[in-house]
Amino acid sequence: MQNMGIIPDLRVAAFSTHLGGVIIAGLALICSVVLLAIWLRAEAVSNAYREMRMALGAFLLISGLLEQVAILLFHVEQFEDKWGKSSSLPYGFNNWDEAQKTTTRITFGWSYALLWVSTILTFISGWIMLGSTCCWTREYVDTETSDISFSLPRLDRLSKDSD
Repeated sequence: MQNMGIIPDLRVAAFSTHLGGVIIAGLALICSVVLLAIWLRAEAVSNAYREMRMALGAFLLISGLLEQVAILLFHVEQFEDKWGKSSSLPYGFNNWDEAQKTTTRITFGWSYALLWVSTILTFISGWIMLGSTCCWTREYVDTETSDISFSLPRLDRLSKDSD
């Protein structure tokens, strides 16, 4: 089978990276529900929860990165389609008649904005998950050290008439 050109390859790459990001985000969602269920049933705080939260944060950041790469590949593919001439892509924008080019308006609608919002929220959730891991660790240390009972010495005045 002959090579169809760079644009179909970019479409496949953009689709596969976006699909990979969505799959990783879905797995992170399932793992976070499992973590929440285990955490609500547990009576003691374990270091395993901290490690699971760090892994979830890393998965969410990787998912956001893959979605960003998919957006980048989408833009490169759109640029190549609009400005590059390719005989392997006869229906590309640059091969249209001049009347079609001037009268056609290409818009992406709300789906493009939704893609950006989901990517940004994925990054934010990953950073929140990693940040809460650090806060949870500090709370665990504070709880462990606050169980120690200190007995402060009671200081009496040396003499009662020194007022």
